[in-house]
Amino acid sequence: MPGQENRQLTQEIVGPTSKRKILLTLLGTVTVIALINLFFVLQSMNLGYRVIQQKWEMLLDLKQPVDWIVLGDSSGSEGVMPDIISRELGGKALNLCTIGNMLVVNDAWMLDKYVARFGPPRGVVLIHVYDIWDRDINADILGNIPLRAGNLATLGTKGQLSLKGKLRGYLTRFFPLYSQSQTISRVLMRPWRAKAATSTGMQPDGFQAVPDANPEQVEADTQEHLHSVRNNRFKGISEPNQEALAYINALAEKYGFAVYLANGPLYEGLYSHREFRDYYTQVTDQIGAASAKHRRMNYLLREPMTFPRDDMQNVDHLIAAAARRFTQRLVAEIKTRQAQQERVLSRIAATGRRPWQVAPVSGRKE
Repeated sequence: MPGQENRQLTQEIVGPTSKRKILLTLLGTVTVIALINLFFVLQSMNLGYRVIQQKWEMLLDLKQPVDWIVLGDSSGSEGVMPDIISRELGGKALNLCTIGNMLVVNDAWMLDKYVARFGPPRGVVLIHVYDIWDRDINADILGNIPLRAGNLATLGTKGQLSLKGKLRGYLTRFFPLYSQSQTISRVLMRPWRAKAATSTGMQPDGFQAVPDANPEQVEADTQEHLHSVRNNRFKGISEPNQEALAYINALAEKYGFAVYLANGPLYEGLYSHREFRDYYTQVTDQIGAASAKHRRMNYLLREPMTFPRDDMQNVDHLIAAAARRFTQRLVAEIKTRQAQQERVLSRIAATGRRPWQVAPVSGRKE
């Protein structure tokens, strides 16, 4: 229009190209992506995946046998201190707990690999939170088990351990730019928090020491758990968990060691809600019934040991100072059960009767 400046778009000058330049550009792009992907394979940004990898490497690199093995989920990894078990029960203890989504199945796999290399331990402790028992195993995380672990028993996970399931797991492990995209995005947006967000705090004996409580997260987590129990029913112990318990008991029967299954720690504020306790009781009743089928299985802490929010990171993860108290209570329960069993054996020796002909020393529920 008259009176207006004559505006024109700047012309882009496209330089000459060739097939060679295009191929070099594509090759350079693929190389950069591959190197970034390799970095995240070697330095996983997903804390849970790193814990699985580190605990399995700890088991596979073990040079000497131990007396006590602690298996289970992250509530045990951050809640059970092997040094206290060693001091109170004697011998050396190792904490190999991983994360909840690995279920009791991973406990069986780890115990199987340990026994194959070193023979039976003196005792095994299993620690799990209430909400893993009706889960099925997630094939995506199986790729975090090192390849050198070799073949694993199916234990109700036949589909996940099929060629297709294994391939899916390995894709998750070796292509983290895809499988861990949300975690990586959060880290890249806040790189100054990357070290704190991905540090496992792993000690040589497998205990994860976390020094600081997070009361706000505990309360937020409480609401999530209450919402879950209000809107979901307990489906019963899943097939993988049932088969894993039976497998662990079979190993214990074969080699003559005891297994102590215990509920993980819990936030007292969550346990104070009647609707939560009702749900929790459904779970523990079924755990009790399942463990009663297995002669070597001792179910402890049926009523959970609870803690204030200032001792916790979320509703079932303790800080290190509280983990000491939880481990001391756990050891006391193990000692009590051992003393009961010794009294039964003494009565058998005195009467000449078989174990099932002797009345139990105590019908008390833990």
